[in-house]
Amino acid sequence: MAIFDISIFFIVFRETLECTVIMSLLFGIIDRIIPPESEDIPSLNQEITAPSPPTSISSQDNHYRRIIRRLRRFQQRENTSSQELRGQLKRIVVYGTIAGIFISILLGILFVCVLYIVIKGSQNGTGGLLWEAFFSLLTTVLITLIAWYMVRVTFWKEKLEKQIKKATLAYLERYIGGNKWFLFFLPLTIVMREALESFIFISGSLNQTYISFLISIGSGVVVGCLGGYLIFKFSNLISVRAFSTVCTILFFFVAAGLFGTAISSFESATNSENSDRIYLWNLNCCDPETDQGWEALSGTFGWTNKASLGQVIGYIVYWIVALLRTYFILRKSKVTDVNEANNNVA
Repeated sequence: MAIFDISIFFIVFRETLECTVIMSLLFGIIDRIIPPESEDIPSLNQEITAPSPPTSISSQDNHYRRIIRRLRRFQQRENTSSQELRGQLKRIVVYGTIAGIFISILLGILFVCVLYIVIKGSQNGTGGLLWEAFFSLLTTVLITLIAWYMVRVTFWKEKLEKQIKKATLAYLERYIGGNKWFLFFLPLTIVMREALESFIFISGSLNQTYISFLISIGSGVVVGCLGGYLIFKFSNLISVRAFSTVCTILFFFVAAGLFGTAISSFESATNSENSDRIYLWNLNCCDPETDQGWEALSGTFGWTNKASLGQVIGYIVYWIVALLRTYFILRKSKVTDVNEANNNVA
């Protein structure tokens, strides 16, 4: 039994990376939209200096100025400096994140226990093969959707910043009005959403040992947090586009391998061992079930030492569909960017 599952690692890595990116954006936006008391009220059409690359806040200039004036009056009334207010808002974000992690852990334990009970009687024979095939297919679909989502990184970061800035400005108005815990629920729901997605993705790998789960999930969380920190701490040196492209390609390889595994499991469940199945190759070596090196290649690139015709055809068809869809996504994104640029010029 393997001590490391590459598919679980990439799934947890991606979900953790998105959570880290959004948390970093929240902290950066809080620093940008709350100017020091010594500064004049800034214009949203002007770039605001910050540790990360400056961007203009996408909202109506007069609306933002009105919020800042109310914020200054609120600070005078509460005898609170801008630095203290930033600290309060960031602590609320941290509290929401911690609460989301805690609730997600409880839900994850419950989710895994229920799944173990459901599949306990179907681990052997046809039932176990069909179960493995179903979740391999489900995970293939979900990982592919994740990869296509990351393809949009060209404008994903900018649009995400706009959405979060808009939500944060709306929160400031509520905060000034007395609702100080509105921002608490934003990171909480983000963390819970990503965690629930991860539970669904990794549920197809319940045949792994506890050690494998802990190592794969733990390493995915650590690398995801590190990746998010590096992207926004050193965004001038690290190309987000290049980073996302590498991750997308790896996701496609993992999903293609899982799709081949799903086809193989369906074939094994619907055919007896003595049936005439066509194999393109059937090697006595390079077995991923006995060699950890080949197992890593199997988890990452879908390698198998015993490949049926249906499995290979499915692998190729998956890549054709994935690449065609990616091409149309990139083409649509380019057209959208051109149209937005023309509208801004007009």
